[in-house]
Amino acid sequence: MDKHLHIEGLHVGYNNLPILHGVQCDFKSGELTALIGRNGMGKSSFLRTLAGLQKPLSGKVFWKNKDLLTLSPRERAQHVSIVLTERIPLQGIDVWTLLEMADYPSIGGFRIFPRQSDELKLKIERSLEILGIAHLSAKSLAELSDGEMQKVMIARSLVQNTPVILMDEPTAFLDYVAKEELFEQLKSLVKTEDLLILFTSHDLDLVNRYADKIYKIEEGTILMT
Repeated sequence: MDKHLHIEGLHVGYNNLPILHGVQCDFKSGELTALIGRNGMGKSSFLRTLAGLQKPLSGKVFWKNKDLLTLSPRERAQHVSIVLTERIPLQGIDVWTLLEMADYPSIGGFRIFPRQSDELKLKIERSLEILGIAHLSAKSLAELSDGEMQKVMIARSLVQNTPVILMDEPTAFLDYVAKEELFEQLKSLVKTEDLLILFTSHDLDLVNRYADKIYKIEEGTILMT
């Protein structure tokens, strides 16, 4: 069975005022998919709505015949994870502890008492290795640069082990060489792990080089380019 994130009649906005109207599209597993558009057009709001961090005005989001928007936060977190650009409030811990907390949390939340197991240890080690940041495992979050923190949060989504990963401007704090490196890693991940990665970006040159599919926000809806 093909794995698709199917968006059906989704209206996104605040206080009953829509930013996006009746979005109807499908995103496929195994593809690195970009969402582009000018600032203020609703890219971040769309991702936050898909992740359940923001309530939709109306509509449905299906993954394998389950409407994600009707699931509890914990159930939804088994299917979708999100990487945002803002710093998380937990600064008094190290990278390894943060990744331990990613073991099926609620979206946007953390385990207060992280579960420890050999399986979790292997998942953490693998996610750090994939992103080339194993050397950061014992570092305090407060010591990390913005770029390092962004890679740690991507590693956290890999530990969470969801088939759908949403990323809001994942290369925002990286230099050009690091951006290319990260896109190479994401391109490889969607194929080797059969993931659906949907990301927003203003780096149009890199988007055109690396994305399998590109969608654009135009006139309050989302269209494939």
